[in-house]
Amino acid sequence: MLPDFPKIKQRVNELLTRYLQTLVRANPLLSKIKEQPVFEGDRLASNVRTGESVFEQISAQAPVKRKDIIEKGLKVYFKNIRLMADQLIEQKTKLLLTKIDQSTQETGNIVDLKGKPLTPERFLEFLEKIWIDFDDKCRPRIPTLVVSPEIGVQLKQKFAEWEKNPVHRQNFEKLMKRKREEWNDRESNRKLVD
Repeated sequence: MLPDFPKIKQRVNELLTRYLQTLVRANPLLSKIKEQPVFEGDRLASNVRTGESVFEQISAQAPVKRKDIIEKGLKVYFKNIRLMADQLIEQKTKLLLTKIDQSTQETGNIVDLKGKPLTPERFLEFLEKIWIDFDDKCRPRIPTLVVSPEIGVQLKQKFAEWEKNPVHRQNFEKLMKRKREEWNDRESNRKLVD
């Protein structure tokens, strides 16, 4: 009978798991999302909106053959970890976008362009509907927009044009002043934990 090395196997498993988590968290979209472990229960209640969210399972598999382990050693695990990270990124992203869509449908917090191009006015309408936080120098933290790469290129061009337009800049500054006041009210009314 061959010897077993449980401590070594546990340590290797921990390192591979940490590497997998690092790969997933490096995704540009998912890196913006704060994560908090929940150690018990099967649902999460939120004070931001009514109702509860039931946890949904995501998983990834990348089977390893004994022959590959014998021939390639731990390298085979690292290759498979990357495949698993891709699977998890895809599932997490899909779940995130589905939850965002459900939430915006429930709250009615939608700006529908109805096939028309995005204008400065419609963009400001979008910003009007969301909470905007500010940093310690009172600069707005505009949330990340999730769009296709093609739309992203178009939006960068449009934003550059809009910034040159004095009317749009003035309307944007008015909106940010109002959003800063809302943020100040939220911050001053926060309940601090003892």
